Amino acid sequence: MALPTSGQIDFGQIQTEFGGSNPISMNEYGDKIGLTVGTTSTHDIADFYGLSAMSSISLGSSYSTYSGYENEAAAFDPNNAGKFVIAMGKKSPSYVGKAVLGTVSGTSISFGGAANFNDDNVDGVSIAFDPNTSNKFVVAYEDENTEGVAVVGTISGTSISFGTPVIFNSIWCEDTCIVFDPHNANKFVITYSTYITSPVPWIPGHWATVARVGTVSGTTCSFGDEVEIENQKNTNMALDFDPNTANRFAVILARSSALARAKVGTLSGTSISFGSEITLPHTSTSYDNQMSFDPNDSDKFITTWSSNPDGGFIVVGTISGTSISFGTIQNFTTDSCRNIDVEFNPNVKGEFVISFINDDYEGSVIPGSVSGTTCSFGDEVEFDDAWWADETWVIFDPNTSGKFVVTYASTGNVRARVGTLS
Repeated sequence: MALPTSGQIDFGQIQTEFGGSNPISMNEYGDKIGLTVGTTSTHDIADFYGLSAMSSISLGSSYSTYSGYENEAAAFDPNNAGKFVIAMGKKSPSYVGKAVLGTVSGTSISFGGAANFNDDNVDGVSIAFDPNTSNKFVVAYEDENTEGVAVVGTISGTSISFGTPVIFNSIWCEDTCIVFDPHNANKFVITYSTYITSPVPWIPGHWATVARVGTVSGTTCSFGDEVEIENQKNTNMALDFDPNTANRFAVILARSSALARAKVGTLSGTSISFGSEITLPHTSTSYDNQMSFDPNDSDKFITTWSSNPDGGFIVVGTISGTSISFGTIQNFTTDSCRNIDVEFNPNVKGEFVISFINDDYEGSVIPGSVSGTTCSFGDEVEFDDAWWADETWVIFDPNTSGKFVVTYASTGNVRARVGTLS
């Protein structure tokens, strides 16, 4: 349980939170707030506001949905406690784009309300709920013709229905990411890689990574103009809105043989502008990246990636205006890993969970916390033999403190488990 965020904190509360019945030294307390152990024995009591001891993770049983799917994404409805949707696809003629509604009760999950959002095979599935409109979400994907498509979904009771799919890119679309603006109802941003054709035949076209604004109206959506983020194709992208600052988001870009880059985006109506590109301070060129903003700490986000065989990495980013600065890069695991996701706990400042496939080809989750620009980590917990998963996703229910769901593909099925931080 976190310490108070304001007012009086006495030494006994700090001792109980971080030491329990076992006394710890002041230097160890300093380590809890990001100070180097052994450098000082004097700390401001206000430095402990809102802090909590490292949580541990317990997991409920595994629940299966549909077999054969390899590409899936999941999101909780922030306005509908215990409800989440998994969207799934596979680049194979015998599969269709499918979504299923999950309901959490305690540590159990029930599935129902399945519906097809595309009657042919799809790839690159992403999903996001509108935090300002209950029961409304959008699925974006690459269809069988490599077009970029978005479709509005609606939850009604235990059923899902979809509007008419809208093509937002008819040339070529890969690696879609989608996120809603928490400050503007019905507005979302989508990023993807595409081929930009030349307006004249004697000038060649080029690959690019682009973004555009989407607007939901009823059961359909419309789009603003494409804006180039970078005139290169990126095979890994991460995208998230800053929940504490209106109209601001960040995007992380990565591709082989290049360092990852980050940019701050600003939304204005249906237009987007970007700040200067910042290179992540790491020499690796192997990325499988995700990111998450802390809703309880203004301007702060984390981004994770893999760099095998050196393991999984994480770094804290801080935004000032349209600029980004990064803290020290740390390993959350020194073993090889892949298919990473990360999300902050919306109910506890600085607390997050990372999901990934570990070096034993099993799915794992690790709890962590941010203090300043430094991360610390709890114990890794394996959740399944997820050896052929295309993604793992960790999604928090903002209506239930410490409760999350991890979704993944394992031995032929898309599965989900409830996790609890305590």
